[in-house]
Amino acid sequence: MGLYVLSDSMVGNSMFADLAIVAKDYPGHTIGFGGLTVRSFESITVNNLGYRFETEAWDRGYATEFARFLIAYGVSELNLQEISATVRAHHLVSQNVLKKSGLRSVREIHDVPDAAPGLLFSIQKEAWK
Repeated sequence: MGLYVLSDSMVGNSMFADLAIVAKDYPGHTIGFGGLTVRSFESITVNNLGYRFETEAWDRGYATEFARFLIAYGVSELNLQEISATVRAHHLVSQNVLKKSGLRSVREIHDVPDAAPGLLFSIQKEAWK
């Protein structure tokens, strides 16, 4: 997988990036996007890991590879103490990506207005290998 920085933004004292995701075997074609952002849900603020892939890129390990890349970047380069992600309760594949990347389910969270609660997954810096 190849990663290209599309834009950077300062959030507090940390640099966060929006990234285009490009597969090595198709360098001219963007297969997804993602990054780390600060988001507030209910009464908490989190360092949120997020991504989206086109359906043709599913089931190839790209999401797990990208999530692990973001966690490593977040804890090593940005010195984040915790990284979180939200996922819909019925998105079992996305939950497995987060679990394989080291995140653990913490609790339900109301992250989308007028929708069923999602699930909050998190990993602490000291738990990252």
